[in-house]
Amino acid sequence: MPDYKKTQGYYTKETFPYVVNGDQFDEERFEKNIKRPVFVDGQSTPASYEYRQDKEHPDIHYPLRIPITIKRIRAINGIEYILTNRRCSGINQIGDIIYRNSDNIECYYETTFEHKAEQDANDPTLFTKKAVAVLETITHYTLEFNDENLEKVWNDVPDNLKKTVSLVVKDEALQGIVRAVKTFEEFKNKPLDELLNPPLSPLDVQQQQRKR
Repeated sequence: MPDYKKTQGYYTKETFPYVVNGDQFDEERFEKNIKRPVFVDGQSTPASYEYRQDKEHPDIHYPLRIPITIKRIRAINGIEYILTNRRCSGINQIGDIIYRNSDNIECYYETTFEHKAEQDANDPTLFTKKAVAVLETITHYTLEFNDENLEKVWNDVPDNLKKTVSLVVKDEALQGIVRAVKTFEEFKNKPLDELLNPPLSPLDVQQQQRKR
């Protein structure tokens, strides 16, 4: 789930109507269900909230947000970034573990607006700028692709699940081209262009020669 709160902030700043989509609604409901209120000194309202934990397994610190897909993306600006899809789990109010998938969490959407001049009701010589329509939505990535950031993401994957993680590469300038990468070492170390356009294997070369 992209950072909808940051996206929503653009609408709030412009006092423009914002519609919460289904993904954001589900994420906010999930977060609410896995937190418990914290009261201080007999207060009737919570002073804060904290994530519920499993008393039978104190070594596990919920919520868990385990990557199931790691994406290496070259944005239009030429910089490479990391995006992840994650399997999230937490403890609800009755002690059950609940789950949710969150996709593309390392990004947010910047929104620009069309404006019109609005005359002040009390002073016809004064005008204010009012947003009247959405002009453009721009995707911003927040986690640059480098060894340090990639290792942090990879460490979020338990050892017994590392072989199940999907590794994907993409260049935004090449529409429709997405490649899967077999090993983490290749994903981490090989140039993106080589991963997007892998050299032909001897068998592929033979097949192409036969077609000629």
